[in-house]
Amino acid sequence: MIRDLHETPALRKVPVKTLVFNMIQDGGPILDHDDSEEQQRSLESTCRKFCRFLKEGQSSAATKKQWK
Repeated sequence: MIRDLHETPALRKVPVKTLVFNMIQDGGPILDHDDSEEQQRSLESTCRKFCRFLKEGQSSAATKKQWK
């Protein structure tokens, strides 16, 4: 995400909530360093769970207020 913000300055105007959601929506980023497949799968799993949490929370009024 940091690299994307550096390479595409227009993204700096996009709300953080939108950037994070878009990043984790499809399983998260691909790890760049020589990380193992196990670590990549773990990151993808965590991103999917976090995405599910955000989607479920959007239906409650309290969460909507928190993310605005």
